[in-house]
Amino acid sequence: MADEKTEDIKSEQPADDLQDAPIELLPEPAPKPKPADKPDADRPDGNESALAYQLRQEKKRAAQLEEDNKKYKKREEEERKAKQTEQEQRDEDLIAIREERDALKRENLITRVGIDAKLPKSMWSRIQGADEDAMRADAEDLAALVKKSAVGTITDPVREGAGKPRKVTRAQLQADPKMAREAAAKLASGEWVLVSS
Repeated sequence: MADEKTEDIKSEQPADDLQDAPIELLPEPAPKPKPADKPDADRPDGNESALAYQLRQEKKRAAQLEEDNKKYKKREEEERKAKQTEQEQRDEDLIAIREERDALKRENLITRVGIDAKLPKSMWSRIQGADEDAMRADAEDLAALVKKSAVGTITDPVREGAGKPRKVTRAQLQADPKMAREAAAKLASGEWVLVSS
């Protein structure tokens, strides 16, 4: 009865099932004959035992693995150096950007301090100090040295006679058309004074 059950189970399985199929082994190709003058290093010679042959093969394999390991370590070291170089480059770029930012902040601060102290733009480059308070004190000292009459506007440089109006005549205005175009604005602002010749 047990035989009938196993036969039923076997008959229920498909015939094309690969699990029960016998495996055919292909014959190994015959080794190529080597010249007789070279000894075969991969095969044990007559005087070598199988254990000595295996030991020689393991040493050869260990040497190959060690060589491969050195190559991998060398490649890894090169990649690490390349990454380190990229990191150092990023650090240098970051330092340069920070220095540029600090220079722009300082320039902006000098501009604000110069405007607050009512110094002409030509004097802003002379403002010194490590922080805002020191710059403000220096700007106040510079403002005290600059004569108020010599200061025109913030954007105008200090000129000699900046506080005195220029004297012009009608003959000069008639002779120079460019001067005549500027005359109305200059006379209205007080920079020029019309005198009789």
